Amino acid sequence: MITPIEAVPFGKLGTSALLDERLLDYPAAVIHSVGSGKVAYLPFSIFDFFAQVQYPAVRQFVGTLIHELVGVLPIRVTAPTCVDVVLHQKDTRTIAHFINRASGIPNHPHSGAVDEIPRVGPITLEMELPHEPGSVTLAFESGALNWVYEPKSNGDMGGVLSVTLDHLHIHGAIIIE
Repeated sequence: MITPIEAVPFGKLGTSALLDERLLDYPAAVIHSVGSGKVAYLPFSIFDFFAQVQYPAVRQFVGTLIHELVGVLPIRVTAPTCVDVVLHQKDTRTIAHFINRASGIPNHPHSGAVDEIPRVGPITLEMELPHEPGSVTLAFESGALNWVYEPKSNGDMGGVLSVTLDHLHIHGAIIIE
């Protein structure tokens, strides 16, 4: 149990996985400003716990904690939780890879072979760009891809690219040039 002195408490530590029962007066994490950044301390092994139980609220907690630490990320994706996202820069291209890990069976190391991968979607991607892209294309899969670029309304340079992919089967990549 930790009691922050200079750090800011974040969340509530609980004695069970239930969100509204047995919450303690101790924070689940503390956040401390260091130089121009922030650091978080969790007084327990959250990733070992998640690996054992795959509890969705843990994923949500980590996402909320990261947002508190980093703020707005350069890429924002709305997709099913079974979709992994990898952002890659190659020359003048930005490539967002989407990998569908859905299998219909639990995501455990000892699970049997995957016999079917269901399509998932839609998937939306948003990113701030300094200017409108020349092209936005889909690689590795076929599907309906729609995109729009909205310049900032306050007169600043740049804007927001919003891309919607209707579905993903196994591995697709959105290429922004």
